[in-house]
Amino acid sequence: MKEHIPLFLHSISALLVRVVGASAAFFATTIIAREVSPEEAAPYFTIYSVLMICAAFSSCGLDNSLVRFIGRDKDVSVDVFDKSLFLSGFLSLLVASLVYLASEFISYELFAGKVPAEVVRMISPSIFFQTLISLSAFAFQGLGRYVLSVFFINIFINFILGLFVYFGLLKDSFELVLAYTLISGVCALFSVCAIIYAVLGYSRARVAWPALLSSCIPLWIVMAMSQVVNWSGQIFAGIYSPVVEVAQIAVAQRTASLIGFTLMAVNLVVAPKFSALFSGGDHLGLQKLAKSAILFGLVTALPITFMMIFYSGEIMLLYGDAYQSGGIYLTVFAVGHFVAACTGPVGYLLIMSGNESDLRNATIFAGLVAIMLTWFLAVKFGSIGVALGAAFAIAVQNIISLYYVKVRLGFNVVG
Repeated sequence: MKEHIPLFLHSISALLVRVVGASAAFFATTIIAREVSPEEAAPYFTIYSVLMICAAFSSCGLDNSLVRFIGRDKDVSVDVFDKSLFLSGFLSLLVASLVYLASEFISYELFAGKVPAEVVRMISPSIFFQTLISLSAFAFQGLGRYVLSVFFINIFINFILGLFVYFGLLKDSFELVLAYTLISGVCALFSVCAIIYAVLGYSRARVAWPALLSSCIPLWIVMAMSQVVNWSGQIFAGIYSPVVEVAQIAVAQRTASLIGFTLMAVNLVVAPKFSALFSGGDHLGLQKLAKSAILFGLVTALPITFMMIFYSGEIMLLYGDAYQSGGIYLTVFAVGHFVAACTGPVGYLLIMSGNESDLRNATIFAGLVAIMLTWFLAVKFGSIGVALGAAFAIAVQNIISLYYVKVRLGFNVVG
């Protein structure tokens, strides 16, 4: 047990930061659900899912590459961040422009008018802003600055947006998206300035473009398809489900994601350490650290999962009377997220050990499952089919990654 103590101590501090981050997200979701009608909240939640997928695509996979390279050698921080900012910044501006120009198509052809075209146009600049925030947050994670990482990616926008809604300043989907875009722009500016200041003291060691691209290109697909897995259910709900059920599914999925936030807290600590241990050839230390991480994550995830399965209706009632009937969606998503939590930090193990291509393969398969299975179940069974397909895809991605860890690294993190 002694080898677990340092990880637990670091993870507890990271967990406290993650608790604040998760609380900010929970606060924003709760306030929006309670203060904004489901008919107005649903377009916001749906277009937010589109935003997350577009931002993940625009990152070029460089966010996790930042953790890998900076975690291994902090002197490359300036060079890696500059290169990442150049690539992702250009691509995110291109994607944002395309979404803006295609707003009428997205609104009427994809979502049958459930998401107004002006809402789509207003969210488009956030693709650029969210990409910058993500790059900065992951760079801070590589530096071991967990508080700033979580602050920019989880707390800043959610807390301010929630306050605006709480004080009655935002009442419809357009106002929500407008506020989100403005707040994310401010957050992007602050986060980029903060990371530039943080890396000033390091030397300007360089990483060759081929080395960076060979790492980020497999991760590019991984990040984009991971967001497809996470958000495809919400998008299919926006297409096939009644408006109230769209809001219920969005709230249930966001609530169930709290199951994995303890493992995310552990990942904040272990991801740079995985890179250092693997590059140093300490495979026994890598195995012990991975098993310690999953132990900590499971102990904290179990009670949360229990509550969400057996008291789903009561939890959904917290968001308002219109959401109580969506308790079944929370139960389904909770099971999917718990299975994912049981596999531990397998994705980070593959990334930090140079096996990005295996994670890419697992994520592509899970992404295809998410799209095809969720579409089929949505057409066949409606909203409950959306939840089942999305939850299954979340679990499958991590199970396949668990297999690749066993094959590539020679140990089973759950054994």
